[in-house]
Amino acid sequence: MFAKMEISNLYNQYLQALIKIYDKGEATAITHLVFKEKGYFTKGRLPDKNIDLAREETDDLLGILDKLKKHVPVQYALGYTWFHNLKFKVTPATLIPRPETEELVLQAIQFLKPREKPRLIDIGCGSGCIPVSIKNKFPNTIADAIDISENALNIARENALLNKVAINFYCIDFLNRKENDFTEKYDCIISNPPYIPKSQISNMDKNVSLNEPHIALFVPDDNPLIFYESIAEFAQGHLLNSGKGFVEVHENFATETLDLFKAKKFLAEPVKDIFGKNRFVHFTHCL
Repeated sequence: MFAKMEISNLYNQYLQALIKIYDKGEATAITHLVFKEKGYFTKGRLPDKNIDLAREETDDLLGILDKLKKHVPVQYALGYTWFHNLKFKVTPATLIPRPETEELVLQAIQFLKPREKPRLIDIGCGSGCIPVSIKNKFPNTIADAIDISENALNIARENALLNKVAINFYCIDFLNRKENDFTEKYDCIISNPPYIPKSQISNMDKNVSLNEPHIALFVPDDNPLIFYESIAEFAQGHLLNSGKGFVEVHENFATETLDLFKAKKFLAEPVKDIFGKNRFVHFTHCL
């Protein structure tokens, strides 16, 4: 148990500790996020009049800081993050949702908007952020979601309950799926699969490489498109003629991913993210 502290002193303690790990801007942003999420900001700033935090509040904030000093991502330290204006529980069993994936969701939403009762499947759902967000937007959607990790699926189920939506979750190894694992056809196939070659681990930030699940991030160096190959084969039999596929891709392999879908007889197009990078591929049947 720690003694109670003044809020400004604890805020400065955060900054001083985190600036040893991150640059000043990122250290400030992380500190601001923690104190904002804990409700200590009024009108975008700390209270003008300094206040003493209760011992329990001090313990909570110092516990989070201890995790941050060990390179734990702030989302894991808090235990949750925000995605598409919804709250999602996250743990090291799940990837932390990224802004690029929010773009992927928005693209799918635009496609699904005119459909009355669409059916979708998310391949490699992790925290469940993709199907939960779409189901929240379109309650009539029938949403299936699969992942190889039962631990990730447990978090995804919690997130569906948290956001009051019904999703059908299945624990399936997609690369080794059986023919009878899937019988439905879908209006929308969507996925943010693993796509980072294992050789790039050493180039990644420690807070990612030391904490986020490698099974959801990395693919073999000699077969970086392994998941897209499998998604394309799956879509040949399970994407409706009027349906559309949406996948997030590695910017360095965008052209190869596009060519892969075209080779599987799909019409495919690249889509850039807000940073101008080739981050997505959309595909439909050639009719």
